[in-house]
Amino acid sequence: MTIKEYLNKLADRTPAPGGGSAAALTGALGSALLAMAAKYILKRDEGEDAARRLMTLMREDEKAYGRLAREIKKHRPKKLLRLYKNAINVPLEVCVLSAQSVSRCATICGHCKTSIMSDIVEAVILCEAAFFSAKLNIKVNLRSIEDAAYKNEIGKKLAVEEKKMQKAKKTVLAKARKFLR
Repeated sequence: MTIKEYLNKLADRTPAPGGGSAAALTGALGSALLAMAAKYILKRDEGEDAARRLMTLMREDEKAYGRLAREIKKHRPKKLLRLYKNAINVPLEVCVLSAQSVSRCATICGHCKTSIMSDIVEAVILCEAAFFSAKLNIKVNLRSIEDAAYKNEIGKKLAVEEKKMQKAKKTVLAKARKFLR
């Protein structure tokens, strides 16, 4: 599907693709910028695997939502817990991959002495947006799960990833400020 086709589908009056798919695309864009910057700066691939996986997660999010919506309509509560957890796993992976890409940006920006620094900062911004968008989807789905231990486990995972991402973002922004002086 082309970007134009995807955006048209996203703009349709249908529930999917929706925010989860858009979050994965946003992370894929950021990870692809990271990959481009790494090829210039480090002369190696970095971030391409994350970008490809996030593109796959765009479709997986749509499928997870579709399965969940069908079961809700059929009033089959026994399957719902598993489907809600599956609907959480996709954006959770988006969060993890996006946070990892921000961390990689922090690593390569230390070697950057060119205008590619703006691409690195933009990658961070996109990946951070993907993280928080996916986190919102997780929180929405967690509302339908009563298992307190599971909710706590997911909350801890998100907190760890967010903390790492914010630390890496600070590093990138500090180096970008020095570069722009």
